[in-house]
Amino acid sequence: MGHTRAYAYVRGSPLPKGGSFQEQMLSETILRERNEKYTLVSLFIRLLGRMAEVRPDDIDHLLETYREELYQFRYNSEYVTSQQKRKRTDAANERVLARQFKRLDDMTVTDEDIPNEDD
Repeated sequence: MGHTRAYAYVRGSPLPKGGSFQEQMLSETILRERNEKYTLVSLFIRLLGRMAEVRPDDIDHLLETYREELYQFRYNSEYVTSQQKRKRTDAANERVLARQFKRLDDMTVTDEDIPNEDD
């Protein structure tokens, strides 16, 4: 709830007492405002993505970056650690997939590999 008091201070609002009902209400209000901002931005970006034919992966990356900043996840050490772990896992999965595709390419039979009856 510490971020709630900081947010109230930046807005110039009176600071509620820590753990009070007013602080909980302010926290809920801030969360709802952030949810509304995220919803509007995500709808707008997806609309632009359809109009400009942007790849869905690029849109998802933009929204993820915006969400991290809006909800201040970037400052949460547990979140950062889980994101790093996810990126390592994704990279490992991509390497495995690349190896599997290479093996598949090596096993693929082309027309040149098939003997002609005319020969």
